[in-house]
Amino acid sequence: LWDDPGAQVLGFTLAAVAADEPHLHVMLNMSEAPLEITLPELEGRHWCAAVNTAAARPADIIPPEQQVPVTGLQTQVQPRSVRVWEGR
Repeated sequence: LWDDPGAQVLGFTLAAVAADEPHLHVMLNMSEAPLEITLPELEGRHWCAAVNTAAARPADIIPPEQQVPVTGLQTQVQPRSVRVWEGR
């Protein structure tokens, strides 16, 4: 939907370059409605929530040592927010 000027959602995955780096999956929801998404499957790794701008501080940014693997691949992105997961 690159040519849709009304698009309000963007999601993308950035693959790690080095073996010790995490993959990143980013979801931007600029709409006024919550968004149900399915995280991409990872081989040999799991997703950990890292950023959720809809959460109150200090829970909006989770340091790597405090991140826990998500259960399942279904999750939600709140309206007008950004979520980032790290694949470890």
